[in-house]
Amino acid sequence: MFEQEIEMEKKSSSFGPLLVIFLLVLVVVGGAGYVLFQSKQTLKPEIAAQVLEDAFKTRGPVTTEFSTGLIGWSTATQPHYTVLEKAGLVSISKPDREARKTIKLTSKGSTEVAAFPEFKPDVDKDGRTTYTIPLATRKLVEVGKITMNGPNMATVEYVWKWEPTTMGDLFDASGKELQSLPSWQRATVIEKHGADYYHSAPTTTTVRLVKSTKGWKVSND
Repeated sequence: MFEQEIEMEKKSSSFGPLLVIFLLVLVVVGGAGYVLFQSKQTLKPEIAAQVLEDAFKTRGPVTTEFSTGLIGWSTATQPHYTVLEKAGLVSISKPDREARKTIKLTSKGSTEVAAFPEFKPDVDKDGRTTYTIPLATRKLVEVGKITMNGPNMATVEYVWKWEPTTMGDLFDASGKELQSLPSWQRATVIEKHGADYYHSAPTTTTVRLVKSTKGWKVSND
């Protein structure tokens, strides 16, 4: 009996290391299989397109801002008011004794502003009304090459273009209204008042998308 117990202990002691080795092999093979599976997962173009379109919506349109009422000289002489006046959207008076100018919407300007009811004007305590008008939004044209940088990260090449509003047409940097301005004024409207080349050819660019528990999104890094 004693010899049988010794024999069983020997078998048990030799089986333990084999079991550990077997389990380690399973872990290694399983891990390698998971990595291989993940490496073959790709970001589909339609999903990338939805992520980009959502990002454009979140970003919102490019806007310009102007005010009507009794406006101080430094503000009333900003070049985007010249653009609005040239287009017949506002009328601008001569300066008063304090160098202020009265700016009013014309009937054409009122019609233009009314086309964007979602952008409510803001009236301050002095009776000045400030309007924020959308100029253009970004529109996705197509999704190009998608390069996976790991199971949860991808570099996406895509093509986009501007989709301007009627006010965006007015603030097109290559349009006649802005081209009629001196170069320094045109540069100011582009830098500070939302003008851009809204009728230029579509642009190709790249963005990095990352995958979280809630799905794919544009990386903030």
